[in-house]
Amino acid sequence: MKKILFLTASMGCGGVESTLINLLTALDKKKYKIDLMLIKKNGEFLNRVPKNINIKELEINEIMRTLIYDYGNTIRNESKYLCEKKQYLTLIIFILFKLINKISMFFLKRNFLYFIALKSINLAELKYDIVCDYHGYAYFTTYLAAAFDETIDKYSWIHEENINASYSCIKNKYNKFNAIFGVSKECINNFQQKFINFDRKKLIVLHNIVFADEIRRKANQPVKTFYKEENKPLLVSIGRLSVQKGFDLAVETANLLKDDGIDFKWIIVGDGEEKEKLNELIDKYNLKKYLILHGFEQNPFPYLKQADIYIQPSRYEGYATTITEAIILGKPIIATTFSGVREQVIPDFNGYIVDFDSHSLYDKLKNVILSFSIQQKLGEGSKKFNLDLDNSIRILNELFNK
Repeated sequence: MKKILFLTASMGCGGVESTLINLLTALDKKKYKIDLMLIKKNGEFLNRVPKNINIKELEINEIMRTLIYDYGNTIRNESKYLCEKKQYLTLIIFILFKLINKISMFFLKRNFLYFIALKSINLAELKYDIVCDYHGYAYFTTYLAAAFDETIDKYSWIHEENINASYSCIKNKYNKFNAIFGVSKECINNFQQKFINFDRKKLIVLHNIVFADEIRRKANQPVKTFYKEENKPLLVSIGRLSVQKGFDLAVETANLLKDDGIDFKWIIVGDGEEKEKLNELIDKYNLKKYLILHGFEQNPFPYLKQADIYIQPSRYEGYATTITEAIILGKPIIATTFSGVREQVIPDFNGYIVDFDSHSLYDKLKNVILSFSIQQKLGEGSKKFNLDLDNSIRILNELFNK
């Protein structure tokens, strides 16, 4: 039985965490003994990790943990947490490092801070056959996985199209991995363009794992709120309320639809750091009757099932798992242009792809809202869409069992 270590930051309510849970569920527990190591052992999805997975928190100094964890952390959120814990020295150091980032000392932080952090970890005590940096994003977990002995098989994931400066400063680390998995073809292409001399044979497209039968089963579970109304189209979006997900574009588009006299209801299922800003925009445009921030749901699929149209207004993605879920439930899809979307949406077959612009989204959405026949055609397209949902786990099993 092979022993595998998966590394990620935490188990918050994000796409990376959700797809990791699916992957851990798909791996055969008779073949693999799996540990999941988190920089911080917290998050809304922690209780969804399969029971056979041993969850660990990285053993490291608490000040260092706060500094390396700051992925996605705002000063406000972390300050509140550290004040509650009465860790005032850690709070001061954390704020200083945040300010250092603001003045473009990013490379110093990555190379110096991560180097110091690695020196404090006894890798010799961590005995594994395979180490997986699932978090990706050129984060500390990439450094940590790369630092394991060369006799250990190592894999890293790319979840985004934006291969930016953070990747450049650790490019020498990627050579230590047996393979790099990109969640879409475009992720792989962008990585290759950034690292021209990287061995192409090590780059593998590995779509996020989803379970169609499980999604359909969960979609039939009862809900607290039934939003669907007769003769009023229901639009649904799912995702973390973050800048990446582009829900400010959803608000702007909803305002254009309202001003055009179109009656609709649009619900956004998710929570996050942009909630306050989005609520301010909703109030500004007087959209409370039209656009609802529903909040986070462990099971969003009953709300997706109610949808007449699914909308993904992201600024960037690697591969939008929520679109795959909408396809499984046979929904028409309108999405903005981002990495991987052309592997999920075929224009005029199961949806449309538009520019990241409120007028572009408004024009296409209006046409679909006002035509029930188009909604039916696109929904049928999603039902016929060829999703090879078993391919990713086949690839992993082949590599893990070499």
